[in-house]
Formats: sequence, structure tokens, C-alpha cells
Amino acid sequence: MSKYLVISTAVIDQIHLSNGEYVGDYLGGAGIYALCGLRIWCDDVTLITGIGSDFLPSWNKWFIQNRCSTAGLYECDPCTPHTDVRYLQSGQRIDTPLLGKEHYKKMEADTPKISHFLEDATGVYIFQEIPSNYWDSILEHKKKHNFKLEWELNDLVACPSRLEEVRKIACQCDIFSLNHSEAQSLLAVSDTESIIADLKNWDVPMIFLRLGSDGSIIIRNQSITKIPSISCGNVIDPTGAGNSSSAAVLYGYCENYNDYQCGILGSISAAKCIEQFGPPDLSRMDRDELLALLNQISSST
Repeated sequence: MSKYLVISTAVIDQIHLSNGEYVGDYLGGAGIYALCGLRIWCDDVTLITGIGSDFLPSWNKWFIQNRCSTAGLYECDPCTPHTDVRYLQSGQRIDTPLLGKEHYKKMEADTPKISHFLEDATGVYIFQEIPSNYWDSILEHKKKHNFKLEWELNDLVACPSRLEEVRKIACQCDIFSLNHSEAQSLLAVSDTESIIADLKNWDVPMIFLRLGSDGSIIIRNQSITKIPSISCGNVIDPTGAGNSSSAAVLYGYCENYNDYQCGILGSISAAKCIEQFGPPDLSRMDRDELLALLNQISSST
């Protein structure tokens, strides 16, 4: 079993640029990027998700090359989800599940598939909505096994009508991660100051508020820590920055880094995941070099 678990999906992204150019099929999905965000800092990470029987013949090479476990991947359909990704001139993107939303949801790991992995886990990252009975079971396992739990909000439940449900779950997690637009929609406020003021009243050990190129904010014990974004190279594709940074923050939290360092871990992971289409080649990364960068940035504040 692994020390860190990522519970989310793996898909194939068919990426089109804002000018309509098709650039290719790439391994993607929130689970893949969160896996990378953690794997940059730690070897002992497992992704848990359903896949199609066509997945490993095409992508097992990536898992082997990057020394990522496939123990949490289980076949539940002949086909892996494919997502049509189209970027707009505004920088936003439209994602369309080509096999339909129900097929995509079929890949999401339910608690019977997850439970035996949780027994020895230190940290668990989940990107999920609010399926019936799902969170009750996860939170029972958390009480039993005492792992640290991060919930990255799925934007499909980021609306005022779901606020109380979201808050109830978030307040039973160790980290709650959401981006600025999700916070605006969930809380029905527009400016960052109002968002922070509201989230400071949530009884969550750590809230990770992502601000895109403006960095992030960590809210903990009523204190605010501002985190800068980091550029390690050219920005090619911003896909996965939020997932990778959130997962890296979980690592920092579990390994007792301070709040600023947790945020910088997230910024570095995000920077490395947006330097290319698809996930990064982790085998080419020098962890000691990235830790030195972490220490350099942390010591300069």
C-alpha cells in the first residue's frame, strides 16, 4: 500500500488550440495531474481510478518511465474516457466527454474500490462531487485510519445551493482546495477580500485558495499566507495546475512544512506541470534541485 493516495480520474485529452489546431492526444485528467504534483516530491504515491481495457496498452509506458504505480488502476469498461479539450481566445477551455458524462462517472472509484488502500495511507487527495453516501464512507475511514484528507472541490457543486453540503464535508477534511472562480460561485461574492473573510470562518485546518497566475492563499488558524506563482520555464498548457498544486500542498501538510513552504511546493508542482502538453516527464526532474529551489524561495521571505 502507498503512503499517499490520489483518488480521481485518468482520461485521454484531445487538445485543440484557440485557432482550432489539433495538437494531439495526451494523458490527462485530474488524477494524473494530482499524481504528478505529489510524485515530484515523493515516490510512494498511488492513483486509484477506473480505466478502460485500452488504457494500459497505450499508456503503461508512461507509468513505467515515471516510476508510478498502476496498482490502483482497475478495468471497468472497454474504453477509457476521451475528453475533447478546446481552448478559447480568452484562455478558458471547454471540455466535452466524448463518450458521455455517465461513462466518465463510471470510472470514478467508489468506496469499496478505495477502502483497502486507505488502511496504511498518510495523506489522501480526492477530487470529487458529492455522490450519495460517498463522503460518509470516506470520512468513517478517515476516523478509523487517521490519514490526512484533502478535498479539491469539483466545480459542478460550486454553487450557493450546495454551500451547506460543501461546508459540512470540508470542515471534516484537513485541507479544502478551490480556485477563485469556484469560490465566487460557491459563496456568491465577487472580490477576493470577501472570499477570504468568508473562508476564514470555516472550521477547516487549512484552506488552499488558488488564484492562477497570481499565486495562491493559504488560510490556517485565521491567518493568511500569500503564495507567489513560480515560473520554471515556458507555459505551454495550463491544464492540471490546480490539481498538481493541491496535491503538493497535501504532501507539505503531511510532512510538517510550514504554510508558506506548503504553498511553494504547490507552486513548483504547478509550474512543472504546465511546461508541456500532457503530464510532465518526471524521470527528467531532479528532486534535490527542486528542493533547493524551495529552500531558496522560502529563505528569501
